[in-house]
Amino acid sequence: MDMDTSDLDKRLQEAKDLLRTASSGCMMAKQSELPRLPIPSLQESVDDMLRAVTPLLSEEQLAETKRKTAAFLEGDGPRLHAELLEYDKEPGRNSYLEDFWEDCYLTQRSSIAINTNPFFVLEDDPTPSRTSQIARATTLLWSSLKFCQSVRRGNLEPDMFRTTPLCMCQYPKLFGTTRIPCPKRDKVEFFPNSKHVLVMRCGLIYWFDVFDDNGELCVTESQVSDFLRNIRVEADTFDHEDCMQQAIGVLTTEERETWARLRGELCAYHDANKEAMAKIDEAILILCLDNTTPACHGEMAKSALHG
Repeated sequence: MDMDTSDLDKRLQEAKDLLRTASSGCMMAKQSELPRLPIPSLQESVDDMLRAVTPLLSEEQLAETKRKTAAFLEGDGPRLHAELLEYDKEPGRNSYLEDFWEDCYLTQRSSIAINTNPFFVLEDDPTPSRTSQIARATTLLWSSLKFCQSVRRGNLEPDMFRTTPLCMCQYPKLFGTTRIPCPKRDKVEFFPNSKHVLVMRCGLIYWFDVFDDNGELCVTESQVSDFLRNIRVEADTFDHEDCMQQAIGVLTTEERETWARLRGELCAYHDANKEAMAKIDEAILILCLDNTTPACHGEMAKSALHG
C-alpha cells in the first residue's frame, strides 16, 4: 500500500521520539547510588595539613604552625567541624566540598590563561588523508557534535569505577558553558539549548548553527568541512597584524577584575557589542583555526595553553 510522504515523515519522527524517550535518562540512572564524599575527622585534616606544609616551612615556622594547630584543636576546631557536618546534611547538597571548590576557582583574580586553564594535546590522526588542518578540525568538531547530542539526550551509559558509579552531572556542562568575569567572583553560565559553534582565525570570530530547534543536527560533516574551509579562506584575506590588534579574545588573558570592567564597558558602549558577547557566551564550543605550526612539544604546549 502506498503511503504519502508526509505520513511517512510523521511515522519516522514518532519512531525517533519513541527511541529517544526509551533511552533518555539512562545517563543519570545511577546518580542516586553515588557514594557520599566522606568528611575526614578534624585530627585527620590537621595531620594532612601539617604533612603538606612541612617541606615548605623552616623549623621555626613549622613549630609555630604546630602550636597554632594544637590551639585550634583545643579551641574553635571542634565547633567548626560540627558545623561542617551539619552543613553536609543540608537537603539538596551533593557534597560538602562542591561550593568551596567552585569558590577556589571563581574568586581567583589573577589571569586564568596560565594559572588555571588546562590543556591536552591529541595524537595525530593515523590516516594520512585526515592530517590537514581542515580535515582534522572537521573530524574533531563533527565527533564533538555527535557526542554533544548523545549527552543532551541522556544516551550515555553511566561511568563506573569497577562496581561503583561515578557522577555524570558534569557531562552536560562540557558544552554551552562559559565563565563570565565579574567583580570579586566570576560566574558560570550554562546554555543547554545552544545551537551554534564559534570558529576563530587570526582573532576574527565566526559562527554557524549546527542544531535545529528540535536538537537535531542541521548540518552534515561535509558542510562543516566547507564552512571551516571558507572561514579560513576569508580570514586570510585580511591583514593578520591588523586583525590581532583588534582581537577581543586577548582581553580574556587580563586579570579578572580588569577583564570584568572592560567587558562591562564594551557591552555598555553599544547594543551590537552586547549581542556579540552573548553569541560568544552561548556557543556550544569554540574551535580555533590557528595559523601557527609548532615545531616541538614545548611550542605545542605553549600554543595550547595560551595561544
